[in-house]
Amino acid sequence: MRFAIEEINNSSSLLPNVTLGYEIFDDCAITIDIQGSFAFVSKPSEHAVKTVQFDHRYQPLASVLIGPLKSDAAVITSNILSLLDVPQISYGASSEQLSDKTEYPNFMRTIPNDENQIEAIILLIQKFRWNWITVIGSSSDYGEIGKRKMISGATAVGICVASYGTIPQHELESKQEIINIIHTITANKVNVIVVFADVHHAEHFFQEVVAMNITGKVWILSEAMSVKRTLSQIPNIKRIGTILGIAIMQGHMPGYDKFVLRDIIALNSGVSQSIKYSEKQRERRDCPDNNFLATCNQCIPCTTDGVKSLLQYSEWRIEFNVYSAVYAAAHSLHQLLQCDSGNCKKESAYPWQLLKTLKTVNFSLNGVPISFDENGNPPTGYDIIYWDWKHEVVSFNVIGSYKPKPGRLQIDSSLIKWNSPEECIPCNPNQWSPSKSTICHNRYMVYLRWNENISIVIALATGIGLVLKVLIGAIFVIYFDTPIVKAAGGKLCFVLLLALAFSCSSVYSFIGEPSPGICITRKLLFTVSYTTCLACLLVRSFQLVLIFKMASKLPKAYSYWVKYNGQYIFVFIMTVIEITSFFIWIIRKIPVFERINDISQTESILTCGPTNFLFSLLSFCGPIFLCLLCFMVSYLSKDLPKNYNEAKYITFSMAVVLISWIFLFLVIFSSPNSFIPCVEAAVVLLNTYSITVGYFLPKCYIILLKPERNTTAFFQTCIQQYTRNRVTPQP
Repeated sequence: MRFAIEEINNSSSLLPNVTLGYEIFDDCAITIDIQGSFAFVSKPSEHAVKTVQFDHRYQPLASVLIGPLKSDAAVITSNILSLLDVPQISYGASSEQLSDKTEYPNFMRTIPNDENQIEAIILLIQKFRWNWITVIGSSSDYGEIGKRKMISGATAVGICVASYGTIPQHELESKQEIINIIHTITANKVNVIVVFADVHHAEHFFQEVVAMNITGKVWILSEAMSVKRTLSQIPNIKRIGTILGIAIMQGHMPGYDKFVLRDIIALNSGVSQSIKYSEKQRERRDCPDNNFLATCNQCIPCTTDGVKSLLQYSEWRIEFNVYSAVYAAAHSLHQLLQCDSGNCKKESAYPWQLLKTLKTVNFSLNGVPISFDENGNPPTGYDIIYWDWKHEVVSFNVIGSYKPKPGRLQIDSSLIKWNSPEECIPCNPNQWSPSKSTICHNRYMVYLRWNENISIVIALATGIGLVLKVLIGAIFVIYFDTPIVKAAGGKLCFVLLLALAFSCSSVYSFIGEPSPGICITRKLLFTVSYTTCLACLLVRSFQLVLIFKMASKLPKAYSYWVKYNGQYIFVFIMTVIEITSFFIWIIRKIPVFERINDISQTESILTCGPTNFLFSLLSFCGPIFLCLLCFMVSYLSKDLPKNYNEAKYITFSMAVVLISWIFLFLVIFSSPNSFIPCVEAAVVLLNTYSITVGYFLPKCYIILLKPERNTTAFFQTCIQQYTRNRVTPQP
């Protein structure tokens, strides 16, 4: 209501230069509705109601009343307001009784009356040729009148009513009576049940239906409860069968979501500081459907996420009825004050005048026609709803519509998934169900969790590996100008160490729940850094061969290699090629994240793909190719000076690398996929450790423990010895 009034007050075309005011009373009890009605018809200054005789010049506090929601309350408030001809527009009172203009001359509504609803239900039953039904009603006027009208209407068109029952008002009486009703349904073998009740009574009824394991029925719900999420949240209610319903048509209110979110968050920031919560209330604060306390006028504030969750599932049905009721009153006042010229010619209006013009309003509100017939009823119909349990949260899917005068029903029956005892509804891929069960259970997600022993071991090994690389880097920085560091590659060593560190740190992404984003990051980080690492080893081996064996034979090529920093260009090109192949992999949509459900019935294995053997082999063909080249070049450099001869270390490292990858591919090919992340993490660690230990530790050993070998003189002696051996043939 506030949203509609703000829109109208900000409008330049509807009621220009006129500001609407309002006063709101809670609608949680009939006594409060009566109190509010008397307050609205009293004079603002006197706070008293003048009822001795009717005065056309009597101006009460309010010119029109919007509400209340329930028919029982509307009957009483209408009797009070009609004494002074104050118009009343209800957004939820649907009782046929209120259409009697001799009894309720000032009453109008933006919700169709129950006669239309009963006609819609009967047409729905006829559509599917059901002729053996049970009718259940609550003990309120809404339920009793609806049940009675439903029975007479169904009988009139030849539909057999096998049984009927009433849900008692008091909970102590309710349970046994509901059990008796359900026993009657099963005894009469009724498969179609119409429930005409408010949501409070319906909750008690359906809790017993679920408890008694009633399944495979068709339930048709009246509009008072058909789209209530509190009802859909009854545990295992989806087992009872197919649920259809009659619902108020949805309306469109641009900007209403933002309005609600803004106001509730602003309200909560103040209320949260002034209310002290019990432990139970504190637990309920985040629940958008259960955020009311026992009293009517105090609410437990929702969090921002709770409000957003509430708005996500809101369909604005009854809210649009309130919205259209306010606009109907505004259009009536606009007409009465003669505001069509851009300025209002009259300055005052009495309620009895407003009641007359209200009966003649006819306009369109966001595509919905708004008007009232001679009985104060709107021209709108109903949506036909189907409860769809395809996802975790039920969806109230619109499968058809009903239009009154004359009654027309349109249904797309292909949208209904009938839930009968003979027909199984498959669980979604992330769920499983025991044989012959009607309940789907969530699968247990299998992945490396941080609290598992193997994960802790892998994380510690990764941390030690990173610390080791940092220490080696520090040693190489300190002894950067020494012959052993220069012979190991100089600045290229730091590129190699950095690549090893990135490769090692990628192991942490193997622990925890994987996702497409994590899998892409893991693959990019490891394959690119590991390719850079192998390229550094390859170019280092090749450079030694070039210096000692090819420089004299190909002096021009050697000079170009030195002049243009060939080693860095080669490493850069190999890295770019690997990055390019990675993005081609992503563009071709080869799976990087997979959820495997076919190994275990109750488990779902989350893993970074591809798990296909061929795709896995192709994804690592670049690093494997560089490993083989390293072997070949290492073999060529086996007889270099021993201070430059790194062939045996590189050969050892590459042997470990190839053996570990062969082992991984065997696991992918033959073992359960749940082992793959653990084995992959171990292989990556083994690869980084083999290069760190095989290539760098021997050099650290010489630097720290054999400093006499880390001199220029010692290196020159080794080179001279190598030269003499090459010139002097062995005997």
